[in-house]
Amino acid sequence: MGDTFRRLAGGVQAVGAFGDGGNAGALCPRAGGATEAEEAGVKLELIRGAMTHSNSTTTVRYIRRRAAKIADVAEAGQKKRAADEGGTE
Repeated sequence: MGDTFRRLAGGVQAVGAFGDGGNAGALCPRAGGATEAEEAGVKLELIRGAMTHSNSTTTVRYIRRRAAKIADVAEAGQKKRAADEGGTE
């Protein structure tokens, strides 16, 4: 049990090290830390464990700007499809 606690405590410190993303208006520093960790490429399961959430859905609600990222991915896909269509003519 002690090893598990130390592992989780280290993860919480790691997520906390990301800070609040420079967003002075952040309502929740945990959300800022989770967002920065996700943007830095930390796997969702590690963030979830560090935040001591039993369900990943809870963690996802903490991560900000997710909709913007989804829009960026969709836009990149549209650009690639348009380029592919233009290259096959």
